[in-house]
Amino acid sequence: QVVEYEEDLARRQMIIERVRTRSMASSYARKRPSGEQIDDNLGRLLRVANENK
Repeated sequence: QVVEYEEDLARRQMIIERVRTRSMASSYARKRPSGEQIDDNLGRLLRVANENK
C-alpha cells in the first residue's frame, strides 16, 4: 500500500506539472461533457499542491 501511495504521489506531481505548463487544458476540458469531472479533479489536485508548498 505504501508503494501504491508513493506511485500515486508521483503521478499526481506529474499531473500538477502538466497543469502548470498547460493552463489552457482546463478551459478546453470545460467544453467537453466530461469536463466538469476533470475540473473537479484538477481543482482538488491544485488545492493539495497549494497546501504542500
